[in-house]
Amino acid sequence: MNAATPALPRSARWALAIAAGIAMRFGYGLEPLWWLALLAPVPLLVAAQHASAREAAALALVAALIGPVLPWSYLAGLMPLPVVVGIAAAMALQWAAVIVVTRALHQRGPGWCTPFGFGITLAAFDALLAAASPDGTAASLAYTQADALPLVQVASLGGTPAITFVMGLVAALLAAAADPGSRLRFSRAALGATVLLLAATITFGVWRLALPAGGATLPVAAVAIDARIADRRSDPAAFERLLADYEAAVSRAVASQPRLVLLPERIGDIASTDVDAVAQRLAAAARNAKADLVVGFGVFGPEGNHNEAWWIDASGTLVRYRKQHLVQGLEARFAGGPATTVKRTIDGHTLALAICKDMDFPATIRRSTLPDVAAMVVPAWDFGADGWLHSRMAMLRGVENGVGLLRAAREGHLTISDAQGRVRAQTVSGAAAAVLSGTLPVQRVDTLFTRLGAGVSWLWPALLLMLLLVARRG
Repeated sequence: MNAATPALPRSARWALAIAAGIAMRFGYGLEPLWWLALLAPVPLLVAAQHASAREAAALALVAALIGPVLPWSYLAGLMPLPVVVGIAAAMALQWAAVIVVTRALHQRGPGWCTPFGFGITLAAFDALLAAASPDGTAASLAYTQADALPLVQVASLGGTPAITFVMGLVAALLAAAADPGSRLRFSRAALGATVLLLAATITFGVWRLALPAGGATLPVAAVAIDARIADRRSDPAAFERLLADYEAAVSRAVASQPRLVLLPERIGDIASTDVDAVAQRLAAAARNAKADLVVGFGVFGPEGNHNEAWWIDASGTLVRYRKQHLVQGLEARFAGGPATTVKRTIDGHTLALAICKDMDFPATIRRSTLPDVAAMVVPAWDFGADGWLHSRMAMLRGVENGVGLLRAAREGHLTISDAQGRVRAQTVSGAAAAVLSGTLPVQRVDTLFTRLGAGVSWLWPALLLMLLLVARRG
């Protein structure tokens, strides 16, 4: 800290931490304000420069508990309490570690650590979280920027860590402006490099969004009904009613002559011995619609329980896919499926299948889109409050891999998006059948992320380690 700059009093430091927590509460979460997400860490960065390492960690813990990335009430509705407490503690401790590491880089590192230290630290922790968490990238800050389309195009280069790096650059620049006399001060060269990098990010995003919007498309439809999971084993009448409701909705959807109709994840549960009977009924519906049909079921049997998606083509041929990544606690009865990919070709365009939470795992989706997949088809089940967020998480996989996306969720959003993450069509599910019709972009856009693989994310921990070694020598 510059000797001429008076330290902030303790009360001011804690006030800044509380302000950061309040900004996080609205800038992060299930329906974030993207611009506020960029501003939220600024008060915390300023306060940490005027505090000891121990106090900086405490300030970050308080801010993270006030404004968690995923609200505790939301998590409590999905998972057992011990799991929720563990997730809450992990996210708060992550923020404490990020702020302490960033403070150390600012205090002991060379001057160029000031603009880049926070961004690299954020990106490194984002990559480590994705590798270690059973929920994949679900808690990444990158998703807060889903509406800032020029910014999120960097995901096509380096995935979610590339987005969090840019977020860190913005916050560091603003923190330096807010506290210019402290160790946050930028040199002219550092300021120029930061502004140039941010300008390059936006320029790249604008260029990518300006790519020709034409290209091949496929007429598709999605249908969702917010109804309880109908269990054919215990209540066959309820199962038949729900299936009849979906058949009626599909009949309405085919008025637009789609080549594919998508239904949500796990609309019902069946015994493995009932697979053939249910599949034959759905095959008849697909033939009548003259369209492929994708629908999800829970399948229970002596060989194991699985959350499956069935792809039935217009000729009645059935291919089954088993969900690979399961929700902790909520899907404890199911076994994860193998790391396989189900692909089908319609009118010369190759599409791949994934189920809901699979889309939270970049490596899984990258593998699914190789080498020539043009779009992902995703039956899903959201939980009301997270409908917007989870749909955007899936869309970001499309940006990373340059593919379109058709997604249908119960208690959530039905969406069609393109390789740049632009929403082409959208509606919200409800108690009555929601039907979405539109054209799915099936013109693949080559990306560096797909070429290099999700392993490119390990660049950020390597850079952080290098910075820490430099700071230690300092």
